[in-house]
Amino acid sequence: MGKNRQQSDKAPYNDSERATADRDGNQEMGKVSDQRSSSQRSKDGKIRNRLRKFCWTVVLLLTVALLATRLVLHALFTVVFIDCLGNNASTTPRCLNFDLIPNRFVFEPLLPLVSATTTITWLVVLQQLQTKEPSYSHIGRKLLKKLYFWKYVVVVVIVCVYHTMVAINNIGLPGSYYYFFAPFEEICTATLMLISNFRTGPTHQDDKKFKHIRKMFKGVLLVTAIENVVLFMVTSVYLSLHILTLPSNLTRSTTIHLAINLTLLAVNAKYRWILADFFLAKTFLKDKNCRILRDVGDNDEACVDDNDEGIHHV
Repeated sequence: MGKNRQQSDKAPYNDSERATADRDGNQEMGKVSDQRSSSQRSKDGKIRNRLRKFCWTVVLLLTVALLATRLVLHALFTVVFIDCLGNNASTTPRCLNFDLIPNRFVFEPLLPLVSATTTITWLVVLQQLQTKEPSYSHIGRKLLKKLYFWKYVVVVVIVCVYHTMVAINNIGLPGSYYYFFAPFEEICTATLMLISNFRTGPTHQDDKKFKHIRKMFKGVLLVTAIENVVLFMVTSVYLSLHILTLPSNLTRSTTIHLAINLTLLAVNAKYRWILADFFLAKTFLKDKNCRILRDVGDNDEACVDDNDEGIHHV
């Protein structure tokens, strides 16, 4: 009887002890599991950081190479323009006696292609930054309600059609290859302008994650501005000297032919000036939150200079 009572007394104690041991074991296993998952997350975070740094290094080197290439190509393009204008009094597509630079049919089409590649690269980069900034879809919905957007759409369409006509009517000539790819660059540059109008660009916080991203973005804006200043000057010279870019057999009337050429040149010059003016302002403007492109009556934040002299409407 005494032994049975002792055994019955020990049984609950043993069951309770066993339950406690199981609970402690589960807690230990949970701690080990949490430690493993925390360690795995840490490893995954390090891998993502290394991958991000590697990708940004590639983008950084690619951007430097693209910007340097754009400047060199524009210098070569300027040489072609000056020589053709001085010695042949003709546009670059119809300049047949140019021999200062060999293989111009190779480097001339590279200019719009390299410019478009730079723009597309940075459109992708900007999309990955600043989650608090308006998304591209949100910007698109806002632009559809803006009058200036539709004005620029009309201008870009006219310029693209004009350059396509120049390319087709001068097909086979060395300088015509540039105009085949020019519409692609013009659409990309206009897209960057419209999106940048609603975004401030990389911040100091982004600069900590992606080294030199703010300086590099300013470099992209500045080179794009220089590029469009050069093209504006080229088109303005053609316009002022009445150097026609379309063939004379386009129409039967000489007056109509001259009017069409000068009108298209004027629209092209206006388009390049809009781009140059915007990107110069975006590069050096201190207030990054303002809207450079605005409709009259917009309540969006306007661009005011340091002396509060006025608002920059486009």
